Amino acid sequence: MIKTLLSTTLFIFSALSISAQCTITLDPMTVRVTQDSTIATDIGAGQHYLLCPGVTLTYEGSQSVEVVYYLEDGAKVISQRSHVAKLYMKRFSSIDANYSESGNWAITNDVWHDPSAIFEDHIEGSNFNECTEVVFNYGNIGSCGPASLDKIDQTDLLKIHPNPASDYVEVETGYEFHKTISILNVLGKEVKSMESNKATTKIAISDLKSGTYFVKISDQSGNQLTRKLVVRN
Repeated sequence: MIKTLLSTTLFIFSALSISAQCTITLDPMTVRVTQDSTIATDIGAGQHYLLCPGVTLTYEGSQSVEVVYYLEDGAKVISQRSHVAKLYMKRFSSIDANYSESGNWAITNDVWHDPSAIFEDHIEGSNFNECTEVVFNYGNIGSCGPASLDKIDQTDLLKIHPNPASDYVEVETGYEFHKTISILNVLGKEVKSMESNKATTKIAISDLKSGTYFVKISDQSGNQLTRKLVVRN
């Protein structure tokens, strides 16, 4: 099967299935990667890596081995060599094969991925499974913790609905991370503010006068996103 999602990307999948929520239990010896890293030497067979949100791992080794990658939201693996791997991919995570005439990614089996996962360059493999949601069971490994705005895809990150709104508005970020949600009037004055760790936060606005406002979210690193909100009361 050949599947093309991007004009410059070629996928050769011998089997593709659609699954509901996919729960993956991490191997107890999994290594957690918390910042952008490069592996310059060959990886031993059977290594497991958990890539935290937004982290990029570059593999420069020359040996083709079977490695297991668990990719959190927005995480990315770049391979400089032909590479054999099992992949478990959450939202907007990606694989860059860095394809050249000398080789490509060869995925033997077990690829479980969110529909938004990105496969770049030349990918070959079997048993590809698209999941409505990928969930990791961390066990003793422990999770990476929440994402931040500068580490994840922001294309459709901040959504506000209903809009226009009257009694309430839901602020949806798609990811669970600690943030401050503020509502500002047209003069930039803050009229409401709250803290939230949820992916979707419901805010009562029945006390606001009709008019134009702005919803702003800020993470702990100071990154911000803003959307316009129309209130009709």
